[in-house]
Amino acid sequence: MVKSHVSAEAGFLRKVLAVFEKFQISIESVPVTVDTFSIVVQTKKIERYLYETVAELKQDLHLDDIQVESQQAMLAVVGRAMRQMPGMSGKILSTLGDQQINIRTINQACDEQSIVIGVNNQDLVPAIKAIYQQFISEERVER
Repeated sequence: MVKSHVSAEAGFLRKVLAVFEKFQISIESVPVTVDTFSIVVQTKKIERYLYETVAELKQDLHLDDIQVESQQAMLAVVGRAMRQMPGMSGKILSTLGDQQINIRTINQACDEQSIVIGVNNQDLVPAIKAIYQQFISEERVER
């Protein structure tokens, strides 16, 4: 979803979330930038009310643009030690880039213990394998 200067509008995200709550659609992730934000939900949770949800978002929130994308998968990289490892996000993203895996969304928790990455469904297994190979295999060799 795109809306110019959305970050300057107090309460805007709450209004967006209220639309999803109205239709009983639980949210998986909300990556936000200055003018854009994504709402990640499970397909099966939104299928029934997709058109109503989009119409209400457009009408009530005066969005500049809204796009619905499907066939996306979310991959979470989790580890308590990630906080003490500068460059971990970059290393994960580079690993995926080296495998020609397009990253659709990124969301890192402020506790730095998890990074959630959205990829196309067909890239999920290759992404898991690449991250496993880079980090888990590497860790076993170092021990």
